[in-house]
Amino acid sequence: MLRLRIAPYILFVVSLAGCYGWRVEATPAATYVAETKPERVQVLRTDRTKVELFSPAVAGDSLKGLPTELAIRPITVPLSEVTSVATRHFSIKKTLGLGLIIVAGLFAYDQLMKLNQSQ
Repeated sequence: MLRLRIAPYILFVVSLAGCYGWRVEATPAATYVAETKPERVQVLRTDRTKVELFSPAVAGDSLKGLPTELAIRPITVPLSEVTSVATRHFSIKKTLGLGLIIVAGLFAYDQLMKLNQSQ
């Protein structure tokens, strides 16, 4: 019985690690990638498509990176087609929102269980 009460709290703590969001960087793409050397970036192209690049680097007049963490063949995106670059950051708003939803769900479940036991 104790395990059933602890399980939701363990799920809550584990889920907090996933509360990330993309933030558009104000610096031009080439400058940002060259100076900060991020682990991965999301590139917004002029045709409104998004490309995620792992281990990005500036190569001449292009951004070069891997399409996945395990990929071997890189993708090259010309800087002339890049409108912005976004990076992943921890989002306190998403974390608090998810936490509130989980707590509300646990509270509702507890109230329903109390109603069920009283009958």
